[in-house]
Amino acid sequence: ILAQWTTNDNNLYTGSLGLANCLPFTKHKIVIVTGIAATIVGAMGLADYFTTWLSLLGVGIPPVAGVIICDYYLLKGRSMSTDREPDTARSTYGRSWDCSSARR
Repeated sequence: ILAQWTTNDNNLYTGSLGLANCLPFTKHKIVIVTGIAATIVGAMGLADYFTTWLSLLGVGIPPVAGVIICDYYLLKGRSMSTDREPDTARSTYGRSWDCSSARR
């Protein structure tokens, strides 16, 4: 039990430290809220779906890098111009991401 306590203590500390840099709340409030949320999530058994979550991340995130690399090397000729319309760029990237992350 002591090993589990110290591991989760470090997880709570690093998570609250990261959130304290992003949110306008004190670290003490963030620790309390994230501790309660983590306890509820743990009691619900969501850790059983962790490998499924990692699989979804593995399918969804790497294609983003492929789209960016293809855009830089093939479409823009190694230049970083931003003269494209945002809506056109968003729809192009969205279609590319949808195609590259599609499951077979």
